[in-house]
Amino acid sequence: MALLRVLVFVLCAQYATAQEDTPLPGQGEVRMLIEEAIALGVPLYNNGRLEACAAVYRIALRSLQLMAPKWMSSPLIDDALNRAAREDSNRGAWTLRYALDDVYRMAGVDLGVTMRQGPFALEFDQGGGWYTINDGVMGGLSRGSMGFENTGIANFYGQLSLANNGGFSSVRTAIAEGSLDRFDGLELRIRGDQRDYALLAAQADVRGTWQQKFSTETQWQIVRIAFTEMTLSMRGWRPPNSPTVRAERIAELGIIISDKDERPFSLEIDWIRGYKSQ
Repeated sequence: MALLRVLVFVLCAQYATAQEDTPLPGQGEVRMLIEEAIALGVPLYNNGRLEACAAVYRIALRSLQLMAPKWMSSPLIDDALNRAAREDSNRGAWTLRYALDDVYRMAGVDLGVTMRQGPFALEFDQGGGWYTINDGVMGGLSRGSMGFENTGIANFYGQLSLANNGGFSSVRTAIAEGSLDRFDGLELRIRGDQRDYALLAAQADVRGTWQQKFSTETQWQIVRIAFTEMTLSMRGWRPPNSPTVRAERIAELGIIISDKDERPFSLEIDWIRGYKSQ
């Protein structure tokens, strides 16, 4: 059924390219296609059917090319398809999967994030712009969401599952590159559940995310994290001697929980702001 849906997307995209007045698919449709492809590809890969997994990812990427939303990076997809064609099934499947992840991240860029000239601040009175990446992208069953209250407080909540080697949930938002170039780190005003979370930062030109853990209390607290404290993580692997995140190149921020605790979690966030050391 999932493969059928992917193929239907391909046919719809081909039809759309032939109709000048047909509106291009939105971010929701793109994300749905990628989720369907990954939902089919992960069990194929885990069962040793590497070529079939790579084929599903290849079909999804080619259909995305046909959709061609303005915000999508066609060179990124072209490069992944060309490299995967020269690689073995295992490496090729991962190359294609990484490209799907990159497009999925771009499809979450929108948008209602509060940006101010001068001091950098993310506030939550308008809500939008945040999206979720859970371990379902690798076959896991963890759940997580970002909710918004009328008081301007965001709530990252859900429940981890260790089934299928899973165990993480994250929420992320895009920011404009250069927003943090004058800052040394970020401050978060939060209230949690006495569990550990981590701040995420990503550059558009580097695969992986920089992360730094922080502990939470049941009372409101302000957590300060310096960019120099953050370490690069690539799907759980931390490369030795990895570079420090470049503040001026940060294009995405987020929060992740991966403490292997299967109880429900909840983290309230009042604001996230850049700070400059004295």
